[in-house]
Amino acid sequence: MNPEIAAVRELLAQSPMAPSLSLDFPALRAGLEEFAALLPIVEGATVAEITLAGVAGERVAAPGASDRHAILYLHGGGYAIGSPRTHRALAAQLSAASGATAYVIDYPLAPEHPFPAGLEGAVAAYQALQDQGLKPANIVIAGDSAGGGLALAAALKLREIKAPMPAGLFCISPWADLTLSGETHRSHAKRDPIIVTEGQKQWAAAYAGKSPLADPLVSPAKSDFANFPPLLIHVGTEEVLLSDSLSIAARAGEAGVECVLLIAPEMIHVWHVFFPILTPARTAIADAGLWIKAKTQA
Repeated sequence: MNPEIAAVRELLAQSPMAPSLSLDFPALRAGLEEFAALLPIVEGATVAEITLAGVAGERVAAPGASDRHAILYLHGGGYAIGSPRTHRALAAQLSAASGATAYVIDYPLAPEHPFPAGLEGAVAAYQALQDQGLKPANIVIAGDSAGGGLALAAALKLREIKAPMPAGLFCISPWADLTLSGETHRSHAKRDPIIVTEGQKQWAAAYAGKSPLADPLVSPAKSDFANFPPLLIHVGTEEVLLSDSLSIAARAGEAGVECVLLIAPEMIHVWHVFFPILTPARTAIADAGLWIKAKTQA
């Protein structure tokens, strides 16, 4: 095993991000904030509080980032934890790699605010960026884990309301099938150091509320992707959510949608956040930055 990913696994075993069946969301939120506070931000990056259509968030810009090109970033955390603060460092890395300004929104979280509150917040924020003068062709919607699923759901909603699509979607380890029907939930159960499928069932129920788990806006992997923007998907070989990414890529291909799927050997769920100590994380961020730059500055 790559010694760097071995060190990450050891770190995780001792951290607040270790696998758990806990539904103590306040404690889990605090634990993630504590972990994220250890991550360095790009030197010289600026962070400013913003509000987009009533949704709070942060504008994160690396030195030299363009105001005319944007990443709308939807943070991960099982639709129930996470914030702009927990993903500020990763957003700054993506801003530096792409030359675009990142907008990380604080969308409403479950269980206090179940579906469709988070989705409505994401769509409203995307439209608010356009109201500020940004063109859809210069915006990529990105997200990790639940945020990756939310990015896909946002595109489905935009298609439904016949609104302009973004230039692309970048999904890191997306959680996009809340029915948990993928084969890797079983085959990779002992390989994934972060996600416990049994616990995910409860998280899925907390987010879906009264809506069916198979509703495409809840589980976008169950939808078709006709007329979607280009997709970039990053997923690790060790994830129980690997099946989600495989399903998304297959459906995109069936719909004739451009889709780049990276399956990274030995990598775990959202390995990008370990960029300070993990070379494959820095490589993945750099590659994603080039893709975002090509899409938003075409």
